[in-house]
Amino acid sequence: MGLMSSQDGMELTLPKTIDEVYDAVLGAGKSLGKIKGESKAMGYITIGCPMRMSPMLNPATLNVTFSKVSDNETKFAIKAVSSHDGTVGLNSASRWQQLFMKTLESHLDGTANQSNSENSSGGGCYIATAVYGSYNCPQVWTLRRYRDNTLRRTWHGRIFIRLYYGISPTIVKVFGKKSWFNRIFKQRLDTMTDKLNGMGVSDAPYHDKRENM
Repeated sequence: MGLMSSQDGMELTLPKTIDEVYDAVLGAGKSLGKIKGESKAMGYITIGCPMRMSPMLNPATLNVTFSKVSDNETKFAIKAVSSHDGTVGLNSASRWQQLFMKTLESHLDGTANQSNSENSSGGGCYIATAVYGSYNCPQVWTLRRYRDNTLRRTWHGRIFIRLYYGISPTIVKVFGKKSWFNRIFKQRLDTMTDKLNGMGVSDAPYHDKRENM
């Protein structure tokens, strides 16, 4: 892909159809914040992002635009601005854009089949996946890594995992599409994953460990 980056934003050409880019941007936007406005026909999505503690980032609005170059190529641009005065500071703007691109890649890299397979085998972070819209995004990678590398190492952690897997599929089935459910849990999960990242738990791509509990 071709990429240009500056303090004014980022532009790149993706080897994807415009429908694929739209779906991926929408998913990445829901992972990071709240969709404030969108139109596939007009080629834009506006994402409201709250303040983050780890890394420390001021709240921002991400303006994403996209247009068709060819049947299999889409031009894509992103710019981070403040909800108040139009700026978020160069450091925060750049880091918001980088964080968005990292999240977008997880929605574009074709890991949907992997996520379905891992979820169906009993390893899924059901509530987090419902909230963030993907089993493969930075927040869920953080939670899965914490589950495998920390919770599974203690007896009470293993009990929590069993209880969670016992009740969370039903909770998601009943409430997963409710806006209040996603809003409440996203606030809590954002706080938790920020804290875990600050403690050194990585949000890099992750594959589940297959261990007997």
